[in-house]
Order: sequence, then C-alpha cells, then structure tokens
Amino acid sequence: MIRIPRQLESIYAAIALWFFFGNPINVLNNGADGSQLIDTQTVSSSFLLPGISMAIYCISVLILLNCWETTLSRITKNPQLVLLGLFLLIVIASTQWSAYPVYTLRRSVLVLGSTAFAVFFSTRFSFTQQLKMLTFAFGVTIVLCFFISLFFPVYGTMTAPHAGAWRGVHMHKNELGAQMGFISIFLLVVRSTDLFRGLTKAVVSVLVVGSVFLVVASTSTTGLVILFTLGIASILCNMLRLNYQYAVPVVNISLIVMMLIFFYIQFNLETLLGVFDKGTDLTGRDQLWPAVLQMVSQKPLLGYGYEGFWRGSASPGAYIWKVAGWPTPNAHNGYLDLLLATGYIGGFLFFAGLMFNLFKSLARVGMTKNACAICPIIALLFLMMSNTTETTFFVSDSWILYVWISLIPAQPFELNPEHLTAHPSRQGSTYCGSGEFSSG
Repeated sequence: MIRIPRQLESIYAAIALWFFFGNPINVLNNGADGSQLIDTQTVSSSFLLPGISMAIYCISVLILLNCWETTLSRITKNPQLVLLGLFLLIVIASTQWSAYPVYTLRRSVLVLGSTAFAVFFSTRFSFTQQLKMLTFAFGVTIVLCFFISLFFPVYGTMTAPHAGAWRGVHMHKNELGAQMGFISIFLLVVRSTDLFRGLTKAVVSVLVVGSVFLVVASTSTTGLVILFTLGIASILCNMLRLNYQYAVPVVNISLIVMMLIFFYIQFNLETLLGVFDKGTDLTGRDQLWPAVLQMVSQKPLLGYGYEGFWRGSASPGAYIWKVAGWPTPNAHNGYLDLLLATGYIGGFLFFAGLMFNLFKSLARVGMTKNACAICPIIALLFLMMSNTTETTFFVSDSWILYVWISLIPAQPFELNPEHLTAHPSRQGSTYCGSGEFSSG
C-alpha cells in the first residue's frame, strides 16, 4: 500500500469537487455569444473538459485500489447499492443495443468515472470533512459566478431573449438559478450547525447572501421555485428533529398550508406564469413529452441505450424533433430520458434506489439531533426537482451528489469535529477508512 499524505488527498478532493460543480471551461470555450440554445455536442467537443475529468477519475480509481479492502467494506454495508450496481450494468450493457454503441460506451465510461470519484469522496473522508469540502467547492463557484458575470459579461450574461440575465460559469441562466437555489439552502443549513465558527461562519453567511443574489440575477423561475421549495423542506426537516408531541401538529399544519398554496397556484396558474412571461404549455413540453412517451413504448424494456437516442437527424430522436417542431437536445425531463436510455427495467432499478435513499434520508433526519443530517435530503430533493424540467441525473456533479447520498449510512449519527481530529485513525498519513458516524 502506497502512503498518501492526508492533507494532499484532501486538497485534491476539494479542488476536484470545485471542478465538477463550478469550472468555467464550457462557458469560456463556447459561450462568448451568450446565446440561449447551445448544441450540447459542440459544447462537449473540447478535449480539455473530458481530459481533466478522466484524469480525476483515474486518480480516484488508483486511490480506491490502494485501499480496496476498506472501500469494499464500506460499500457492502449499503445494501441499496446493489440496485445502483445493477443499474450501472444496464448502462454499460446498453452498448449492445444502442444505435451508437461507440458513443454509448464512451459516455458510460464517464458515468463509471463519476461513480469512482463519488465512492472515493464518500469513503475516504468523514461526513464532517465531506460537508466542509462541498462548502468550499460551492463557495469558489459563487465567487467565480460573480467574477465572470461582473467583469466578463460577454461570457457571464445571456443575450436575447434573456438579455442581461446572469449565467455565471454555466451555459444557461436556468442552470445557474437551479444550482444556486440548492446551494443557498445547503449553505444555510451548514451555517446553522457547529461545523464552522468565528470568521469562517461569517464567510458562509456572506456566501448564502451571494447565492440568493445569483438566483435573482439569473431571472430563473426554476431557481426561485427550488429556493422556495427547499427552504420549506429544510424547515419541515428541522421540525422532525423536535420532540414528537410538538413535531406532529406543526408538520400537519405546515402540510395544510402548503396544500392551500398548491391549490391557489393551480387555480391561478395562468396569471402566475404570466408574471414570468411563461405560458401553460411549459415552453413546448406539452408536445415534447407525449412524443417521448410514445417512443418509450416502442422499446419499453431496455430502451435505446445510454446516450443513444438524441444523436442527430439520423437518430431515433429525429422523430421527436419533427413532432415538437424544434431540435431539442433531450427530453427536458430526467425521468423520461432515463426511460429512453434504459427502459422500464433500468428505470425501475433507478427509481427503487431513489425512493430508498429518500426514505433513508428522511428517517435519518428524524432520528438524529444534528442539523447536518438535513444536507443529504436537501441535495436529493434538489436532484428530484431539477430533473422535472431538465435532464441532469447523469451530469457529473449531479451523479456525484446522488452516489454520495447513497453511500451515507442509514443509522443516525452525531458529528463531533473535536472527536474527529483526535481519532487515532486520522493520525499520520495512511488513513484508509470511511467516514465517522457514531450512533445517536
């Protein structure tokens, strides 16, 4: 076993997380015109982004192999990972029935690479360290979004029809809005804990304000909805941590209020969407989604292969373009794209794992007194919400978050940073274990 300095490994993980969540390579290479619709095939044609990604993946695999016994022990303690493993097997095997097997194989390797990094991140550091690294990555992303949007607006802002809307390090304002809506609540939850103190806690407070400002500057309806919904979810999760006699009535009242708000929105949908210059057709999705479901029904069991459907005018997706009347790069719904890629078999495996993680995360919140337990459920809800109108499940940052959530133990835990720093397994430079979770 090669001895790797823990400090070096931590620095590598933190920088890699920032790279996946907020690097500006795509927008610098392809976004000088600030256009609304960018061809995803053109965006991914640059070798720099996949090249760096593959380097990170390879390093992660080598580190995992160096500590394979500990890694295997941690993985086997999460039975739901069987569902994830079977799903990944279908993704890889789909090269056999994909219309573009070479491309499917290449994209599958990237998914496996993202999985390897997520396993490395989840098994090599404590939960406390993981949250600190995510906070660092999100913080750097926020600063970069401000820097590019303010000083290089030709890259950091949109042109018509969304002229002036900020997009930061992303290719579209909705990506910025959705990500910052999640980051705002994530950082707010982290700030409410003892994870950071003194000056660093003040810095986190500034980052919360900055991320909320970015949601507004993006003019993204999706970002505002995610910010509001995750904010309500975090409040409800905190209620679950109260004494049972207080939690039940408070949660019931909250649910009644949310139902009343929901019905109000339903009966006034046209007026509310008009405020954001949007119609009830969901920007063409009323024609897109039925056509996608029709194509799913033609290959219901295993689908068209991972990334084998939307590949141009000669691909099966060309039919959708004809019906929808515009060259959509995906179904604008992660769940539908999942069915297109892996069929109902792959979809069942993924949805089963998703629901398992959801119930596990909710149960953990109810059983622990530490507010940090709210972070995984907030991240999971963000992934579920963002994929209702966009396809992001298999984007590297989203997939890393999902695998990270899957690897967090189900039992309740209490976090004690002082104890973590004094733990004997962290003395020296050869620590090869998983995160610290003590029963609550």
